Order: sequence, then C-alpha cells, then structure tokens
Amino acid sequence: MKTYPDDLLQKLDLFILAESVAKGCISDLGRMAWQSYQPLQSADEVNAVYDKITAYQHFKQEGHKIPFDQFKDIRPSLDKLDIKGMILELYEVASVLHVAKTIHQVLESLDEWDSEPTPLHKLIQSITRNDRLVEAIQDIVNEDGQVRSDASEHLAELRNEKTKLNKKIHKVFQSEVGRLKRQDYLFDSVESVRNGRRVLAVRAEHKRKIQGILHDESESGKVVFIEPESCVHLHNDLFSVVQAEQREIQKLLDRLTQIIQIQADYLAFSQEIFAELDILQSKSSWCEHYSCSMPIIESKQVVQLIECRNASLLVKEDGDLDKVIPFDVTLNKDQRILLISGPNAGGKSMTLKALGLVQMLIRLGLPLPCSQESKIGLFDGLYADLGDDQSLENELSTYSSKLAHMKYFLENATAKSLVLIDEFGSGSDPKLGAALAESLLLALCEKRCIGVITTHYGNLKQLASHHQHIINGSMHFDETSLSPTYRLLLGKPGASYTFEIAKRMAIPADIIEEAKRRVDHRDLTFDETIHNLEMERRLHQKQHTALQQQQEEYQQLLKTMTKQLQQVEEQYAGLKEERLSLESHQDKIIQDKLNALLKNIHKEESAKAKAEQLQDLVKRRAKIRKQQSKSTNASSPLQFSVGDQVRHKATNQEGEVLEIRGRKAIVNISDRRAEIAMKDLELSSTNSSVAQTSFVRKPIRKSPSLDPELDIRGMTKVEAIDTVELYLTHARSMQADRVRIIHGKGQGVLRQAVLQALRSQKKYIESYQHPEEKDGGRGVMVVQFSKI
Repeated sequence: MKTYPDDLLQKLDLFILAESVAKGCISDLGRMAWQSYQPLQSADEVNAVYDKITAYQHFKQEGHKIPFDQFKDIRPSLDKLDIKGMILELYEVASVLHVAKTIHQVLESLDEWDSEPTPLHKLIQSITRNDRLVEAIQDIVNEDGQVRSDASEHLAELRNEKTKLNKKIHKVFQSEVGRLKRQDYLFDSVESVRNGRRVLAVRAEHKRKIQGILHDESESGKVVFIEPESCVHLHNDLFSVVQAEQREIQKLLDRLTQIIQIQADYLAFSQEIFAELDILQSKSSWCEHYSCSMPIIESKQVVQLIECRNASLLVKEDGDLDKVIPFDVTLNKDQRILLISGPNAGGKSMTLKALGLVQMLIRLGLPLPCSQESKIGLFDGLYADLGDDQSLENELSTYSSKLAHMKYFLENATAKSLVLIDEFGSGSDPKLGAALAESLLLALCEKRCIGVITTHYGNLKQLASHHQHIINGSMHFDETSLSPTYRLLLGKPGASYTFEIAKRMAIPADIIEEAKRRVDHRDLTFDETIHNLEMERRLHQKQHTALQQQQEEYQQLLKTMTKQLQQVEEQYAGLKEERLSLESHQDKIIQDKLNALLKNIHKEESAKAKAEQLQDLVKRRAKIRKQQSKSTNASSPLQFSVGDQVRHKATNQEGEVLEIRGRKAIVNISDRRAEIAMKDLELSSTNSSVAQTSFVRKPIRKSPSLDPELDIRGMTKVEAIDTVELYLTHARSMQADRVRIIHGKGQGVLRQAVLQALRSQKKYIESYQHPEEKDGGRGVMVVQFSKI
C-alpha cells in the first residue's frame, strides 16, 4: 500500500502500537521477526492470519499451551555452518538439541488438542519430528549439555585415566600439605590452583626450603604459590590426558556438526515457525487486552465500522474502554466523503487517525478495535494531511503545505484510495479559503476516492447537505457544560459554539453581542439552525431513552412470567411422569402374565380357554397403552403415533407415520421415506376412517373353527406382535396345519413384527415363507406348524 506523506506512520502513532505487539512476544525470535514484519498485500492474506489467531485463541481457551519460553534462536550457529571447516561449539550443539526437542513438544501439545483441523494445525504440522537428529546428538551430549563419557571408547578410556591421575595427585598433594603444615611453612589457606595445577600457599620466607615450581605470588608478596616437585610429573601426565580428551571431544563435535549441517534447512524453517507462533500469541493477547475483533476483510473499498475506537488511544489508556469513546461510520462508492465539523478539541482529528490506523492494523494482520459485525476493505493508497506541516527550510507556510498536499491528492488519488484531511482549507483568508476549499472538495469527490475531512467552513457544510456523495457529520458537544463528549454523529453538521464558549469563558456580553452583529446574517442563521436541530435531537434522544427503559421493564416482566410458567410446566411434567410410571408398571404386570400363559399354554388341557384369557390380557394391555398414548399426546398437540395418516402442510402430500424421532417423524410418502418436522404435519382427513377400520384389530373367532387367514394391515408394530402371537397360539390350540398372515409390503415394519412373533414360537413352527407373487408375494407370510 502506498502512503503519503513520508512521516504518516509516525503521525498516526503506528510505532507505539507496533511496540506494544513486540513487547507481547515471549521469545527473541518473535520480537526480531516482528521488527521485520512485511505488510500483508491482500484481503485473503489478512483473513488467513485472522483465522490462525482465532484457532490459537480456541487452542488456548481449551487449556493447551505452547512452550514459547523454550524457543531458542540458533540462527547465528546455523550461519556458521556455511563456513567450510567450522565446528560448532558444545553449547551450540546443546542449543540445537534443545530446539529439536522443543519441536517435539510443540507437536505433542497440538496432538493433545481434540479439534477438527484448523489453520493452526497446518502451520505447526509444516514441521515434523526429527527423532534421528535428537538421538544422534543425545548419543554424544547429555541433558546438562556436556559430552557423555560413553560417547566413544577412547573418550571413556581418557576420562578413566584422568580420574586415576586426579586421585594420585590428591594423595601426593595431601601428603605434602601434612608434612609442610607441621613445619609451619604454609599460609592459613594452605593451597590454591594456578594454571590448572594444585599449588601450596607457602609463606614467602620459607619458599627456598620447598622444592618445586613457583607459579605465582600474592600482591602483598607474603605468600608464594609453589607446585610440589612430587606432583609435577603427575600434573604433566594429567595435562596430556586432558589435551587428548579435548581432541577427542573436537572429533565428536565435528561429527555432530556435519549431521546438523545436513539438517540446517529443517532447523532454519523451524525457527521461522517458532517466530510466527510467537507473533500469533502476541496478536492474540493484544486482541484480548484491547477488546479487539477480527471482522471479515473485503477486497472492495468499503468502510462500515461499528463501535470503532482509536487504537493508539487504547494503547495509551492500557485498554480502558471507558476512556476511549467509540464511533460508527459507513462510507462506500455512493456515500464517499464524510465531512466532520464541530468545536475544536472535540475529537475530529482523533477520528481521522482512527480510520488511518485501522488500515495499517489490517496490513499488519492485527485485530481491529471495533465490532465483529464491522466491514472494512483494503485500500491501495492512504493519503493524509494531519497537523501543521509548515517548513522554514522549504519556505512553506501552513496554508502552502496544505495546498501542496491537496495537489498530491488530486494527482494520485483513485477509487481505491483513502484520503484523510484535517482542518480542510484553513490557514488563509476565511472567505477566499472557503471558496477554494469548496472547489477542491468537489474535485476530490470526482476522483471517486473514499475520504474523511474535518472543517469549520459553513459553505462546505451546506455543500454536503445537498451533495449526493458527501455527508455531514459532527462531534457532539454538551451545551450545558460546554464540553465535548467525543461522540461522532452522522447526518448533520456541527456548530462551532463560538459565542457560547466565549460566554462561558467570561467574555463581556456587550463584546459578544457586537460580534454577533458583525457576523453575516446568513452564516449566523445557518449556525442557529444547526443549534436548533441539536436541541431537537437531544429531545428525541431523551424520549427514545424513556421508551427504551419501558421496553426493558416489559422484557424483565416477561422474563419473570416465563420463568413462573416454566416452573408450572415442570410440576405438571413431574405429575405426568409419575402417572406414566404407574401405568407402565401395570403394563409390565400384564405382560408378565401374558408371557407366562404363552409359555405354558401347550401344557394346558383347555387351550381354547387360555386363548380367551390371552385375548383379554392383550385387550387390557392395549387399553393401558392407549391411556399412555393419550397422556403423552396431551402434553404436545404436535405428537403423532406410528401408523397415523398425515398430510404435509407445504406440499399437501399424504403418507403414513413410520417412526417418531424427537420432534420429527419418518413418513412414508409415495413409497419413499421422508424425515419431516412434526410442526409441518397435520392429521389427514382420512385418518379418522382409517382409525376406525384399518387400525381395529381383527378379532379371532372363539368358535371351534379357525379363520386360516389373519390380516394385520393398518396395525402398529406392537399391536401386530400381540395379535400374531395370540393368533398362532389359537391356531395351535385348534390343531391347524397352516395359516396365512397378511402384513402388506410397505416399509417392512409389519413384516418384522410377524417375524418377531414367529421367533417367539419357533419350536412349534416347522417353516414360514412368502408365497408366489400371485398369492400375495412379500406381502403375505405362510406359516407351517410342526406336527405334534
């Protein structure tokens, strides 16, 4: 995005905002990456960053953490790998190991998050575990960052030799200390270390009495440090072993350096991911601390900001929303330029800066200090005239600098530009400056750019009041206290309150009256008109507030009554549940009796009598279930039963209820299953007749003769099971060989009921099957009883 003038970002206080984000970074990687952050170039890029921030917020809210404090910057070490023959230091290798382990921790923290894939997953999973690198380094370097003794056989041998030599040196040295101490040759501290060797602290007057090597003496000269002769050769041997140990360690570090060099690109990429993650968490914290949001950024040039605040003021006030007044503004290709007027120090300039900052925040991928419902587009150019740009060096007065800015705007502004101008036309003769400002405003409007301009000129306010692409706005002013409220009001110009403020400041009344007489009558009338409109607006606002308060009281009353109604419904539901439980218990008792009779009926001498008892029990159970159904249906007028004939209100199609699923029903319409909300269904006009015919159970004759065919079409599944079981029992009691059960084709519900009933009496049945299509096919079941 092109910006003008060169110091625009400084005037917008953008660097204050950027610094607050940098402070939020936990690692040096994040802070350094943020300092070189490149502005985003498209709406898609911005929305992608917002999606990552949103994903991280969800990740954090669900209690997951990324170890940002473990992010180390190893880029200087990676740069050394480009130098031929360079070997990394031990601490650098340890840092590489730390980074590789941190990668594993980050991936593990993501694995613990039970979530659908998000942009955060894609970012983190762009780096992978590198167990081979970790194992290769851990084979040589331990957790403390030191070379392991078992890193090589030769190193183990050298360290064993070093340990033995140190023990010998200690034994010999302690012997010398004991001997010389008894002779009172030693100083109080007895011993010290010089040049990596243990030395005796000898009183200076006795130094020639001790054979050995003089390494040092104290500043006072009273103490000399002598290596005993008996330890010299041991120290020499130890020095040789230590040197050999260092050479072996260098060989191991050289080997690790070559391994790390192969993984240099992988490690460098992980550093970039670490930096981006740190910046994401800082942006997320920034969003939370300053109560920001991430609305959808559009590619077209539009400004629809809701409850927008000046971001730099928010940072200065440490996120205190009460101290920064929000504003709403809408600008688009039809309503292009907002002209803000009103008294000085009323907040006009801060509103301009707020709009400019919004554009820069978007380019930095930062959340915006406005409502989530806002809409904002990206502009290709941000041009502004803010403050006083007079320059003695360039011989520019305030007015000249403003004209220079205006010339640049007219030459460079397009329909994709945002132009911000403060104190438009000021700095010259009021009448001449106003006339030129009006001409410039019309020329700028012809450029079709989006703009916000502040002014005190009455002719510009009048122009905006009748121009289709320019709208008036004002900063609200409290006439009682004669102080600004910093609230932006759209649709009307603002008064200057020149005389009111002068009166408040105790300017003599006669001077004020004289000034009024000298003002052009038309200008004064226009200002008075604005004043009167403001008074009317305040009256309407007061009435609106009173109505809103009444509405809130009504809402509270409605909430209370709704809660009371809910309590009554809960009590009713509890009573209904108790009754249903009792009826269910009665149903269970009857079912147990029915099962007992079915189980033992073949042992009874009078099968016919038992069949009649079964019929009676089934009728009693059906009666109870009918009562339960009525109890259930009474609580919901939309409740239907399986088998009901219903009509779809929208399409007027009719069908049969096959299944009830909560507030929806599965309906068979034209041999197709449809899931329909019960509120969209009503009972069919043919339902009553069906209930009287199809849904009445066909009675089994109690005479010795048996109807060889049972028709259960129109029954519910439960009714069908009971009826078929009873019919089969009666048929066996009448010693029937074969019977036919007509269940129809439909959706197969009644066929499953028949099969369930047949399985309950399978030991009495030899076979059952569908006849040929001409005899009913899959709509009929022919049952063959076993011969007794």
